[in-house]
Amino acid sequence: MARVFMSYDRGSARYARMLSAALKAIGVRTYSASDAVREGESVSDRIRTSMKSSDTLVVILTNQSARSRFIAFEIGAAEALGKQVIPVLLGDIDLDRLDYLVRDQFLDGRRLSLRQVASRIKALTENRY
Repeated sequence: MARVFMSYDRGSARYARMLSAALKAIGVRTYSASDAVREGESVSDRIRTSMKSSDTLVVILTNQSARSRFIAFEIGAAEALGKQVIPVLLGDIDLDRLDYLVRDQFLDGRRLSLRQVASRIKALTENRY
């Protein structure tokens, strides 16, 4: 079963929840920083643990999230762990600003349905190896 860590800002939370549900419906396990943190556990420790057990980081990218230090932390953690990073673009975002984030591929959430984005994430994650 593919395992995906979802990275997003507050403004993208609704889309991220819907994408997570679409992924779960097709057999992809999802994690995020908003998952329940146990008593005494730090959020950054939870992110590291979830990231380690994930195959892929899906980043919901908007102009706001591209400036977020938390999103940058999650991308850095994924890269340090050798995880695949799949950006999903939303809203009016300047692609030239994202050269450092967009690697070999990105999904255009502005033009694709949630079902299409979820299916492509699953395919990219499973075909990585």
